[in-house]
Amino acid sequence: MYLKQTADQIEQMTTALRHERPDKAARVAHSCAGASATCGVNVIVPLLRQIELLADEGKRAGGRAIVELGTLRIRSHQSLFREPAKVSRRRRGQPSIL
Repeated sequence: MYLKQTADQIEQMTTALRHERPDKAARVAHSCAGASATCGVNVIVPLLRQIELLADEGKRAGGRAIVELGTLRIRSHQSLFREPAKVSRRRRGQPSIL
């Protein structure tokens, strides 16, 4: 659910910035950052906070670049959600059985 919602929110931020609606992009970034922090996906929270700040300041070009970077970061971390047992074993220093 988190990945689907986050993907939808990234699309909403991109569309809002494309259509010169930085206020909407800031609201969505704020919501997405909160959900990410709640779910423990802290790696993208700083990026979402940057989008929120830039959008509040009306800097669309910078906001778009950060949305793109955030999208790449989220995609690179999606495998963590697909293989939680493998990841948790690595974190504990145990060998993976996969």
